Amino acid sequence: MTNIALAGMKAFVAGATGEVGKGAALALAKAGAQVTIAGRNKSKLETIQSDHADLNIDVIVADYSTVSGAKELDNTLGDTQFDVTVVSSGPWWPVYQLSTTDDWAVFGKALNANVETHMLLYRVLAPRTKYQFVTVNGAAAKGVAQTGLTGVAAYAVEGFAKAAYAECEANHDLPQFTHAMISSSVGHGHIRGNTNDPEEFGRVFVAMALGKHNTDKQSGLILIDDAMHQTLTERM
Repeated sequence: MTNIALAGMKAFVAGATGEVGKGAALALAKAGAQVTIAGRNKSKLETIQSDHADLNIDVIVADYSTVSGAKELDNTLGDTQFDVTVVSSGPWWPVYQLSTTDDWAVFGKALNANVETHMLLYRVLAPRTKYQFVTVNGAAAKGVAQTGLTGVAAYAVEGFAKAAYAECEANHDLPQFTHAMISSSVGHGHIRGNTNDPEEFGRVFVAMALGKHNTDKQSGLILIDDAMHQTLTERM
């Protein structure tokens, strides 16, 4: 069942095959938005689309984790504009030894997914987003030890988020920027706690799209714990 809260709005969700991204995409679509979901896994994206054929969901298959891939996505989108963008990239990596990690492939993937991909997608999507731009990643969890690769990613993406927020505040042609930080009571990597259903959790992004949230005015950060989730969804 859909409602008309976001009727007429267009949304873009990157990382829609993960729990957070999928939850955001379905919640936005059920609120009436036309949602474009993007990622590398064509099969998973098309399954989401076919499983929810009653919703207005489009698919773009793209590897935006590299400069060349981001440029290709930029060309694919052309003049397309979105009202709301959600970028969910970067799982929680339980690799704690920053200086002794033997697997360089894991090292590179962790930093690329949690940091570089966010910067590349901001470059592509911020100029195309009219109202609300939200980032979230597995390393953006509070209440957990910020060590090793995940710690580097958490602090780096927070720094990027603050810079993006400041840029959006100074340039009114850019959307409102919010970096959603998930409390460890809610989950990191996987949704848990009182919001263990991805679609239920995704409703916070509908609340953000409706402007019914408050971010830290110095950084653009919002901490989503169980209480904040309840507050945001009640405001819808």
